[in-house]
Amino acid sequence: MAFESIRPGDTARYAGRRGCLLIDLRPKTEYLAGHIPGAISIPYEELEKHKKALVPYVLVLYCDRGNLSLLAARDLDQEGYRVVNVAGGIRGYRGGLEQSMPWQAEARHGTPETAKPRQGSGSARAHQGTPGPGVPRQAECPQFFLTEPGKGFTIHS
Repeated sequence: MAFESIRPGDTARYAGRRGCLLIDLRPKTEYLAGHIPGAISIPYEELEKHKKALVPYVLVLYCDRGNLSLLAARDLDQEGYRVVNVAGGIRGYRGGLEQSMPWQAEARHGTPETAKPRQGSGSARAHQGTPGPGVPRQAECPQFFLTEPGKGFTIHS
């Protein structure tokens, strides 16, 4: 297997697509200060304990400069995960950043294990642009919404 590396500005191709997770691997404090819109926080040091919950997703990984995300992408790719690395990390990103208050980040920082798919039907935002190699064309990333402070996040499709 081989994984794709994309430019930081190309993260928008994956944001809002079902089946994708945009993951900020930086420490939680850095995530709080500013992150790429739509990203969730799973610090690099905690990635191992959350791997089982990440299996069904295309993982779009970024860190500060791209070094840790490259290592994580290589390792996860070797284990069979579908991975996209953001080369250059958040330092190369030129779009607007989201900032979180600590209670919001705690909710968005929730683990994939605590995420619950929304029940019922609903229309998902259509993917705009072309997905990278190895990414299903019809895939859309989940949208994460705050449920209650300290209660984790909910994946909405």
